[in-house]
Amino acid sequence: MNNVPPHNIVQSNEIIELLKNEDAMAFLNEHFLESPDLLSLKYSGKVTFNITKLTQILHLYRKAKDKIPLWVENRCAMHDKSYAQSSHWEVAQFKSTLFNGKMLLDLTGGLGVDSYYFSFSFDFVISVERDLTTHQFALYNAAKLGAHNIQFIQADSNAFAFDNHYDVIYVDPDRRTDTSRILGDIEAYSPNIVEEHKKWLQHADSVVVKLSPMVDLTLLEKTFPNLKSIYVIGHKNEVKEILIHLVKADVETAKKYSVNISSANRVNQYTSDNYHDSAATNEYGSFLLEPSKPLIKSGLSHAYCHQVGIHPIIPKGYYYLHDASIPDFDGRQFEIIEMLDGNWKSIKKYFKSEGIKSIEIAQRHFFDDVATIRQKLNIKAGGNTSLHFTVNSEGKSLCFHTKRITET
Repeated sequence: MNNVPPHNIVQSNEIIELLKNEDAMAFLNEHFLESPDLLSLKYSGKVTFNITKLTQILHLYRKAKDKIPLWVENRCAMHDKSYAQSSHWEVAQFKSTLFNGKMLLDLTGGLGVDSYYFSFSFDFVISVERDLTTHQFALYNAAKLGAHNIQFIQADSNAFAFDNHYDVIYVDPDRRTDTSRILGDIEAYSPNIVEEHKKWLQHADSVVVKLSPMVDLTLLEKTFPNLKSIYVIGHKNEVKEILIHLVKADVETAKKYSVNISSANRVNQYTSDNYHDSAATNEYGSFLLEPSKPLIKSGLSHAYCHQVGIHPIIPKGYYYLHDASIPDFDGRQFEIIEMLDGNWKSIKKYFKSEGIKSIEIAQRHFFDDVATIRQKLNIKAGGNTSLHFTVNSEGKSLCFHTKRITET
């Protein structure tokens, strides 16, 4: 067990005891939708429990209600760090569908979100957490959530004694080394997955590692010859994590998957052995389409778009034109209101004639970034329509005034 500062133990005990206090919980439930700051001022010195600490919990619950709603609904224990490092519940739930077996070892258990969902796919889960406060939270929460097939152990993963053989060892290494966020350097993670994964595979059939969305997929393929698969997992068109599956034997080519979990809990999952880069282009259509960010990050967007029958404006580009919208398209679709001359003066004149005082701006493969474009047009963000800037195969500026019809 690590030497943990006494104030950490006090903090975890204070939070848990507060959550056990019936008066405090009745107060929190009654005032859940009110401002935590105003509640702290109004009731300071007027209640029998620590109102400052309770309103801090309330503030965190308000942030966490979409990311980990089950933990909020059950009034579970958490603090800022453990909440921030947790997986989104829909992402965790999806990951639990990828693997199954008798026993999974989670070497970086944290608040226990991933462990909880894996417990539905494995007979038994062992969840190891280095930080004592977070460990105590996870242990308390498991009882409230009825997770009876998870064993929680407080230990450093580097010193953990592997007493069993596991179907899967799961690792979510720390990406906040020495208070800085080193996102793309896979050797900067703690524990060091490059050095440790071979040792882990001595005790497991496979190792699954959660990595930052910023990690270079090509670097992963060069670093791990035993890389079986790469999952680029997104939620509401935002890439949340890269999940890699490592096995004992070397693999010739890692299989890539794009996963985009929609707001309706619908999962768009795509893979292809044909990484298609079509030379065909298209500069005409009534709809502008952009494949999802997981598709783009995974390198599968061109194969996917070729399969659905659309072509980019420029070779290897990410803006596509089509004469109709596409049902269940994995990405964003916009109806084109007007195709504009890329000249700044002409666009400003168009704004004036249409009474446009605010607009969203996006660009792909353009000369200027969004901030520069907005500065040149001198228009604020907002409104229900957007401008999309790009170039054609000859390098000519293109601008589309659009309204969004879908986003997955």
